[in-house]
Amino acid sequence: TTTVTYNVLDVATGSLCFEGESAEDKITDTFGMVTGSPKTAIAKPANGYMFVGWAATETATDFSDNVSVEKNNGVYADSYTFYAKFIKDHATVTITKTIDKASSSDQSFILNISGKTYKNELLNVDVVIAIPAGQTSGCVKVVLPVSNVEYSISDQDGWNWRYKVKDNATITINGG
Repeated sequence: TTTVTYNVLDVATGSLCFEGESAEDKITDTFGMVTGSPKTAIAKPANGYMFVGWAATETATDFSDNVSVEKNNGVYADSYTFYAKFIKDHATVTITKTIDKASSSDQSFILNISGKTYKNELLNVDVVIAIPAGQTSGCVKVVLPVSNVEYSISDQDGWNWRYKVKDNATITINGG
């Protein structure tokens, strides 16, 4: 017989099941080496998480959407083990804008956040930070899709005659 074992790398992030069966953090399928065929494992993310993919080792950094067990000379191997990876599907980021000198009136600044999400979708959003009169900083919380690439946060220059941009920032949000 052949045994295929599917594991969740971090049990708080998701679970696994076969069609019509209950979800667990580890599931096993056993079938005939010559005439059998493996069941398909279903990855179920926990609330607030998303499925990244499957790997053949616990320490893998590359994941694939699907795994398969292949026959070699018409026969399956004795055993296969796969690991499911889940990551958070979003992160809350606090962005703080600081100015050199307090003003006697409220000030607003437009920041642009751009980058690619984990699914390689482009993200481009503007946020406004208000700095109250007499203060030198203000902040805004932004919920962003988790990314394994960088998000660029840039101050939008030229829309306000009162200031010029000094520095922009880059952040990386990893879901693991």
